Amino acid sequence: MSGWTKVFLATAIMVVALAGFNLALWRRLREARRLAAIERPDDVDPATQVAAKPSPESH
Repeated sequence: MSGWTKVFLATAIMVVALAGFNLALWRRLREARRLAAIERPDDVDPATQVAAKPSPESH
């Protein structure tokens, strides 16, 4: 194998490995978000994870 063939082969292997890692990470994050949404109460603000105070107009 010539030098450039090895470079292209190594690059292709790295692309496949990184794509697989990225896919696995994306699936884990998606599942974690799904579980967090199930466990979180409805009155929690997702941006702050703090229970939202009811507005005074709602009384």
